[in-house]
Amino acid sequence: MVGHIFCARCDSAMKSEVCPKCRSARCFISVYWKGQRYKFRRDKEGFVYYYDRASRVLTSMRNAIDEGTFDPLDYHHGHIKMRSVANQYTLWLDQREQDVKAGELAISTYRHYRAYFSQYIKAVLGDIDCKSLDYDKLEKFKNALAGQSIKIKTRRNIMNALHAFLVWTWKQGVILAVPPFPSIDGDDATPRIALEYAEQSAFLELLPEQHRDIYTFGFETGLRPGELCALKIRDISLGGIATIQRTISCGVVRETTKAKNKMPIPLSSTAMDIARRRAEGRFADDFLFLNPSTKKRYSTEFLRVQWRKVTAKVTLYEAMRHSFCTQILDGGAELSQAQILLRHQSIKSTQAYNHRSVAKLSNIVENRGKVIRLKTGTKPEQTDQK
Repeated sequence: MVGHIFCARCDSAMKSEVCPKCRSARCFISVYWKGQRYKFRRDKEGFVYYYDRASRVLTSMRNAIDEGTFDPLDYHHGHIKMRSVANQYTLWLDQREQDVKAGELAISTYRHYRAYFSQYIKAVLGDIDCKSLDYDKLEKFKNALAGQSIKIKTRRNIMNALHAFLVWTWKQGVILAVPPFPSIDGDDATPRIALEYAEQSAFLELLPEQHRDIYTFGFETGLRPGELCALKIRDISLGGIATIQRTISCGVVRETTKAKNKMPIPLSSTAMDIARRRAEGRFADDFLFLNPSTKKRYSTEFLRVQWRKVTAKVTLYEAMRHSFCTQILDGGAELSQAQILLRHQSIKSTQAYNHRSVAKLSNIVENRGKVIRLKTGTKPEQTDQK
C-alpha cells in the first residue's frame, strides 16, 4: 500500500488518533512515489495534520495514484498558496504590464484588468487554488457581481478578464484545463443617440471657433476621439485618403488602433479642406490638430470637457462615431460599406452603431405594398398592390 502516516514528534507509525509511543496527536503523511520520498506535514489550508484528517488525505492520494493523476505539489501548502488566484493574477498583471511597454496592449485595458482584480476578484476568489476553480465557483462569483448593482457590460468584461487570466495559467502549466464559464445574458446599457447633420452644425456653433476644426473633422470621418487626436500630417494623402494607424490610450500614443489594424478611409471635401489648411507649412510627423492654447496635440479629455459644456445629453462618441454611421446609412450606404468606413472587424458592431431615425422610416411603412384604408360608413377597402 502506497503511503503511511507517522508521528510528527518521534516518527513512529500511527494507526490511530495518538502515537502509540509518545502519545502525540500530531502527524505527517509520507509517500514514496516515482523513486522519491515526499512528506506532507500541513494540509492545503496550512494546518498541521491530525490522524483523521491525514487518513482522509492519504486515501485521496492513493486514489489519485491509482488514477494516474497524482501530483505531490497538489498537496504541499506552500505550492498551493503560490497557485492561489491572488498570486497568479499578480504574475499575470506583471506580464500584461510588459505587454503595455512593448506596445502590445493598451494601457487602458491593463488598468481595467488591475481594477477588476482589486475591486472584485481578489475579495471573492483571491485565496482559492487556481486548480480548484470550477463552474460552480465561477457561477457563484458571477452571481456575487450581479448582487453589487454592476452594469451587465462591466460584469461581462470582468468575467472576460478572468477567462483571459485562466487561459494564461493553463498555458503556463498551472492548471490542466480552463473550466467552463457561465454566460452573462441581457443588456442594460443606456440607448445610444445619433445626431443629424443639422444638429451637429448647430452644436458646432456653440463651440469656441478655434476648436471647431477638430470636431468638424471628427463629424466628417466618424473617427474615435483617440484616433482623431493621434492623427499626423503624414497620414493624409493628396488623393483625399487618411490612413488611421494609431490612437491614444490614457494619454499615451499607441502605434496601433483599437482593432489593431491600419486602414485607409476616404475623406469628404470638407475634411480634406481642413486637413490641407492644418498641414500647410508644417512637418509630416507633426500631429494634424494642435490645441491653439497649448501648441500641443489635443487630448481626448479636453475634447470631452469642451463638448460637455455644449451638451450633456449626447456624448462626444455618439456625436461623432454613432452619428456618422447613422448618417451614411440614412444616405443610402449599405451596412457592409459602413463597416468598412468604421473599420469594424464584425458587422455586428456596425449594427450597434446604427440609430436610423424612426421618423424617416414612416414613408416605408406607409408604402409597404398593402394598405387597408377605411371609408366612413363602408367596409374596409383594399388598395391595389404597387
